[in-house]
Amino acid sequence: MHDVKLKNMSFGEPLIVVPKEDFGKLVRYGGKAKNLAIIAQNNFHIAPGVLLSDTVHNKLQLRGRRYLSLDDETYEELHSALRQLKIHDSPLIARSSAGIEDGAEHSFAGMFKTIRNIRFEEIERAINDIYSSVFNPMLETYSRLRKISIQNIRIAVLIQEFIKTDISGVIFTRDPIFKNNEKILIDYVLGDPEGIVSGTKTPNSITLSRQYLNNLDDTLDNYVLQQNLPGSNSKILSKAIKEALRGEELFQYPVDVEWGAKDNQLYIFQIRPITT
Repeated sequence: MHDVKLKNMSFGEPLIVVPKEDFGKLVRYGGKAKNLAIIAQNNFHIAPGVLLSDTVHNKLQLRGRRYLSLDDETYEELHSALRQLKIHDSPLIARSSAGIEDGAEHSFAGMFKTIRNIRFEEIERAINDIYSSVFNPMLETYSRLRKISIQNIRIAVLIQEFIKTDISGVIFTRDPIFKNNEKILIDYVLGDPEGIVSGTKTPNSITLSRQYLNNLDDTLDNYVLQQNLPGSNSKILSKAIKEALRGEELFQYPVDVEWGAKDNQLYIFQIRPITT
């Protein structure tokens, strides 16, 4: 499998590293953050945010199954980074980026908490909730069945601007169920993508053959019209599919992409190998 490298081994805006001394040390951030940094460097549009190194998790002490608060220096550096990005007063989303997540063999999807639509004043509690995901019984079971050690696991945290999307979805550039290399699967909903990811919302679904990619815009217009799919924007769908395929070309393996659009601006929220 092709291993895509970060240019100059650095992150940089729109992703800022905290603590600063961990800048460029990829091992500190996990697959989710690394992949987002790579696509940002390749002109994909992502929400701005801060990467909180797993060294922060490593330094915190446990009390029961909760962690003590961030030290003042880390807290101020985190706040300063969000101010630099001009998102300190914006709604935020906090997600895990552990080293064992979003890899070529195992995704660990849904095992670690995601805290959505919060203010900065709530960020310490959100980080603590994510760290405490290591005690999730589902994580223990998933790891045991796959013979993966989670001892001494440390979690990096990705804190980004929360985008209140008009339309969002998930794209698989290869059919993950039937292993069909000629089929692209698109699920989308109006609003936030969490309903698709959690399985609480029934999405609108499109299965697209690669033979129609050369005429993608017309194909989607016709499909949406024939299926009477609600609230769809075929131009945004077309752009999302093209970006997913560009991601597949960049990483040189089939990818699972979470995306959303606000005011016709497309955002890529996550990109990872298809592991199903």
